[in-house]
Amino acid sequence: IWGDLEYENGGELIGLEQKKYTTPVIFEQGVSSISLSKNGVSGTIVKTDGTLWMWSGIETMTNEGEHGPYKLQQILEDVKTAKAGLDIMLAVKNDGSIWIWGYNWRWWSAGREGFRHFYEEPILYFDEGVVKQIEAEQDCFGFILDDNKLYITNSEGAFVKRGVGSSFSPQAVFSDVSYVNIGSNTGCLIDMEGNLYT
Repeated sequence: IWGDLEYENGGELIGLEQKKYTTPVIFEQGVSSISLSKNGVSGTIVKTDGTLWMWSGIETMTNEGEHGPYKLQQILEDVKTAKAGLDIMLAVKNDGSIWIWGYNWRWWSAGREGFRHFYEEPILYFDEGVVKQIEAEQDCFGFILDDNKLYITNSEGAFVKRGVGSSFSPQAVFSDVSYVNIGSNTGCLIDMEGNLYT
């Protein structure tokens, strides 16, 4: 890893000195993939043994109390891939199931706005198909299934499915998608013919 590890105590969270690194340094070994949120505050590591590790510099107050920051720690096993957004993270296990954790910023029930909640432990989100790609940023995420359909939602909609509100429905579904990239305020997708949409 390299860059500004003074920002949001980034060095301390992963066991390195708090400073700016102009050349890469090793902070973990036996790694098969890594994902950083776009500001580098949060991250996930999948190791070659299938364990998933995460860290997050997010620190906020919910109605349940204070949460974060979180130093590098193991949170799941038997993981194939993972993606770190700033507020929400997700992982795909080898059985194809999607697991999510992070912040549910708002939810509505009977016309009333609820409080922010933090899901510290990953919870099962989806296990009804074969996942080809996952993508996340800020509190939004999406995934493409093997039928080339792209499902997009945010942490509010995702955690509604887990009983924090009414029934779940994706905010958007697109067909014939080969790739997706999600930013904080916009997104892009490529269809099966190579056309780029934003």
